[in-house]
Amino acid sequence: MGLTTLRDYDEYTFTHSVNVCIFSVALGRKLGLTKLQLYDLACGPVPRRGKSRVPLEVLNKQGA
Repeated sequence: MGLTTLRDYDEYTFTHSVNVCIFSVALGRKLGLTKLQLYDLACGPVPRRGKSRVPLEVLNKQGA
């Protein structure tokens, strides 16, 4: 549910979260982590769904 909300709110942040998850699990597999450890690792990017409460002007601000 949270990722659906994030995808509907900001496609870039959603895509970034999914990519981080995929790369994290791939690296974890290479390191020989257990399935439970991989699951925990995959859930790491999920808290980004809280960004759906940040105004888009702030979230997508250009520059410093």
